[in-house]
Amino acid sequence: MVRICNKFSEKNPGVVSVICQVIRLNDVSAQHHPLHSHRISTTADNIQRFDPDHQPVIYPDQEKEDDEEEEEDDDDDDDDDDQTQSNENQSLLKNQKGSRLVQVKIQKSSKLDPLKALLGFITNSKLLNSLNFSINLIISLLCLDATFRTLIFYGQEDLSFSRIGAVGESWAKIHVRIPQNTPNSLSHNLNHHLSNQQVEGSHPVGPAGARVIFRPLQPIGNWITGPELVTSNSTDWNTVAKLENLWPGTTYEYRLTKLNSTNVHHPLFPTVGHFKTAPDSSLTSLDQTDRGSFSFAYTSCVKPGFPYNPFKDPLHNEGAEELTELSIEKKLDFVLFLGDFIYSDSPFYPGNSIKHYHRKYRQSFSGRGWRKLIQSTRLLHIYDDHEILNDWAGQGDDENKIFKSANQAYRNYLGDSNYDGPPGKKENYYWFRYGDSAFFVLDCRRYRSKNDAKDDEMKTMLGENQKRIFLDWLEAVNSTVTFKFVVSSTPFMTLWSGLDGAIDTWSGFLTERNELLDVMQHDRHEFAAASIRETIIEFSTSPLNQFWLPIETLSQDNGLGSVEGEDKLIKYIPRGNRKFSTLKVDSSETGRPKIKFEVYVDGKLNWKLSCIHILSTNNIKHH
Repeated sequence: MVRICNKFSEKNPGVVSVICQVIRLNDVSAQHHPLHSHRISTTADNIQRFDPDHQPVIYPDQEKEDDEEEEEDDDDDDDDDDQTQSNENQSLLKNQKGSRLVQVKIQKSSKLDPLKALLGFITNSKLLNSLNFSINLIISLLCLDATFRTLIFYGQEDLSFSRIGAVGESWAKIHVRIPQNTPNSLSHNLNHHLSNQQVEGSHPVGPAGARVIFRPLQPIGNWITGPELVTSNSTDWNTVAKLENLWPGTTYEYRLTKLNSTNVHHPLFPTVGHFKTAPDSSLTSLDQTDRGSFSFAYTSCVKPGFPYNPFKDPLHNEGAEELTELSIEKKLDFVLFLGDFIYSDSPFYPGNSIKHYHRKYRQSFSGRGWRKLIQSTRLLHIYDDHEILNDWAGQGDDENKIFKSANQAYRNYLGDSNYDGPPGKKENYYWFRYGDSAFFVLDCRRYRSKNDAKDDEMKTMLGENQKRIFLDWLEAVNSTVTFKFVVSSTPFMTLWSGLDGAIDTWSGFLTERNELLDVMQHDRHEFAAASIRETIIEFSTSPLNQFWLPIETLSQDNGLGSVEGEDKLIKYIPRGNRKFSTLKVDSSETGRPKIKFEVYVDGKLNWKLSCIHILSTNNIKHH
């Protein structure tokens, strides 16, 4: 008797398991036949039958079967299996009495090659394998391009720009980058990049620069000769100068000329720029429709080229372009950028060379959107951790090699054009007054204790000196301005969750936070508004152009204030790659100054809120 059973393997549907049991009972005893019982694993294509009718070999059946012999046959199956696999690739079964032949090709089951599987070689079709390989190759090349293109190309050494930073009632700061022997357009070619790399790493070369001239526009006045703007390789061709003897609340235009001339345009700056000085805070008889009113925006976190698109400029910045349009529409007086202007550690941290930091700043400034923004309004900055290194806690160590390079690059590109801090050492925190409001911009990284340090009176985010100056400022402006804005690069509320939310924000510095709140009440990529101890309202908005996490990280249940319910959530918007907020300080109505707040997500108005200040209370209306 012969029994043949075919079935598809459950583990691999491409393999047919063929079980052949052959029992010969005439001339040869079944128990002595070498192929008496065996199992063959093979693909269906490997079975070749010479019988045209594809019938199995049938031998004369025995009238009686001994049950004990069948049990012995079954026990021998597994022993013969390994021996069969090592035999020749073909076995010939032949009936000794002239029966038909069945030829079975025996082939070992091939193991899956991990490398071939990774490359897509998973079928018997060369066409499909080639297609799979091509798709995997394209995806791999795109990943390499997204990761390394701006690290190898786009050094932007020929970048040039001018912008206005801090302004006072009688002065303004102008920041320029003018490299030596710069062509008229940005170069994106590798040969130029390599040659400029040699220049940057060589000994300092001679100075470059321009001269600035300016004049008032209302009414139009004569051109006034300003200071020379001399740049050098030591600052990566950046410099800042102050225009003085200006009128408060006045719009000016300026242009850059050649270094030794006042009437020949600089070839890199064919157009004029504009700025407006701060309103006169001492005047009390201003027009009621404009008394102390102004508008500004704020945001943080920008990654040029995000989201990745191989067909776009790798330094594109859609968030900056949207903010530019809004700044023109709303006539913003300035924009506060609250950190992570560069990501020094993305996609990885190559070391503390100042050249690395300078390169990142050049790339952020080179995007078309950002260049439009700095021409449409002025920007003020403070760093956060990614301008240095992720979750940076400086502990006041200015000689740390990482901080030293990062801080110098920050000062060259952003810090020197901000308002000045206390006299003496160049501090990065600063304060200023604008109209009927006062601002204090905190440095939350330079003097910060380690995030995992014990939260007691010794743990600090601000450092002793900065905290003392901040508290003195609060006392000084308490009765002289209507609104006080405290600007922090890390969220002040304690409603954030997750590892970063618990230690890298003010939630990890509750002792110092409570100390500040006792006085104040008399890289997150989300928006949140919260009230703190009723009289303090925090708006947190990010990012300008970056990813957002699809996991909600803020909840009322996370509050860690000294009193239950101290931090109250007003609004939370986690979604959106591009977020920024605007605030209009409106003092036009005597006795009822108010703030109108709006948050924009991916270019559209998403939510708004009004805060009306009446005597010592706050009336909040949100929409």
